[in-house]
Amino acid sequence: MMHPTSVASPIAWGSLDTAQFCVPWSKLTQLSLQYDASPYWNPVHNDYLDVLRECPNLKCCSIGIGMTILDADTDAVVPVTLPNLESMRVRLFCQTLYTRQFFDALHVPKLHTFEFQNVSLSMGAFASQTEPLPFISRSAETLENLSFDTINIPDVDMLSCLSQLHHLKHLRFLPGPLQLNHNLVDSLILSGAPQGTSICPRLKSLSLKCSKRVSTDRVTELVESRCSASPKLGEFCLQIAAFDYGQDSRDKTIIELRERLNQYVEGGLQLYLMKAKPTG
Repeated sequence: MMHPTSVASPIAWGSLDTAQFCVPWSKLTQLSLQYDASPYWNPVHNDYLDVLRECPNLKCCSIGIGMTILDADTDAVVPVTLPNLESMRVRLFCQTLYTRQFFDALHVPKLHTFEFQNVSLSMGAFASQTEPLPFISRSAETLENLSFDTINIPDVDMLSCLSQLHHLKHLRFLPGPLQLNHNLVDSLILSGAPQGTSICPRLKSLSLKCSKRVSTDRVTELVESRCSASPKLGEFCLQIAAFDYGQDSRDKTIIELRERLNQYVEGGLQLYLMKAKPTG
């Protein structure tokens, strides 16, 4: 009997010659499919769903989505179920209609961890960045770890998704430079309302990036409400970005927040306050 195995080295799916290089797809438990675009790129394959359909034993998957040349007929797309997948990381290299097609077709009933990163040169919001939200919502019953990196998602869409993730334990939201004035700090403050009506009531760690205009009062209120809850927040990380001209007051803000949150640090909270990198 052949047992599932794993592949550690990344596979350049777009140019993989399956006639010359045979991959035991059905036995893989780990898979990394990379986007391998170049000025001379002539893709052999376009659709990642084709290979995922052959990988029922996957537990961990990393995919890079770039420019694809696909038939626009989404009605012809056959759904793909990955019954054993627990962790998935997707890197977005450009805006493409394929992103929606990919996530709409994908069903992952045991998804535990999802990471989504924008590595394109686009600074603003575009549709491909919001396409995973319905997929994330479908995983609400199992998802515990969620990470967005350099992603620009409108507040209303982001909060609509997060409001369904009642089992989420770890949230990382690092938006792009044009989305730094988001209102997640306000929205994630726990009120006295029943737990079922709060957004992500079971968070144990929270990492956010905000602009230097972030309110120290609201950040303090957020941490206080989460550290007073059950389960209580164990780790809080805040990156403060300066993406405009004018006086840089971030050092002062960090000092003030450290003083105001010190009592929670003494109570066991791991606190990380820092200035974001100049790119954001």
